[in-house]
Amino acid sequence: MEPTTSKRILLWCITIIAVISIGQIPPISQDLSYHAFADSHTYLGIPNMWNVISNIPFLFAGIYGVRFVLSAKQQLKSLYWGGLTFSIGILLVAFGSGYYHWQPNNETLVWDRLPMTIGFMGLYAMILSAFVRAESGIKLLPWLLVAGVVSVVYWVATETAGQGDLRWYALVQFLPMILTLVILLFFKSDEFNKTKLVGVLIWYSLAKLLEMGDFEILEITTIISGHSLKHVAAAIACFYVIEWLKTTKHRNS
Repeated sequence: MEPTTSKRILLWCITIIAVISIGQIPPISQDLSYHAFADSHTYLGIPNMWNVISNIPFLFAGIYGVRFVLSAKQQLKSLYWGGLTFSIGILLVAFGSGYYHWQPNNETLVWDRLPMTIGFMGLYAMILSAFVRAESGIKLLPWLLVAGVVSVVYWVATETAGQGDLRWYALVQFLPMILTLVILLFFKSDEFNKTKLVGVLIWYSLAKLLEMGDFEILEITTIISGHSLKHVAAAIACFYVIEWLKTTKHRNS
């Protein structure tokens, strides 16, 4: 068995184990306290203003990504559709997340989560094409998108039925991150640089930490909350993704 074949089997084993494991735990409903953010101040007529306008960096990252990907189709080759999907997803996050934070509740949260799944799936498809097989990301992208959208739709349907279940959305959000770490550790590529991707993981991890410290950071700064800063850190992670794509431009020529 070739080393790359055994590594691909490892990815599938992790995926299967994760799916089976998540299916064994009880349904996870949406905690309504999730919508209670530290900063709820209204400025200039905008409720929760900092949480709303801190999504603007996603708009810039999305536009930056779309413009680059469209201009570099020939160079990006197998990463083109994943890159375009990622960039469009991030662009939509700016509007979906802004809308949600304007009026946080389960109904508006749907429009925050849908574009995020699009972005996550586009990124993972690119990782597969870059480090596993060029055709893998292209072939799996439609199925990844379906899985992402279905996970959100399933959550909405179960919430409507009175027993919300976030398990599959959680899987869609975190499993690609775990698989990406495995790929970066065990797969090698002479064509694609990993440095910028490490930056992506660092900034995204920082974003999650800032989110966890929402109230504490607002207490320290008295101006801006951890959740608002989380948006900025996550957007910087998105810029790192595009910068990584730019390093592949000449390598794929």
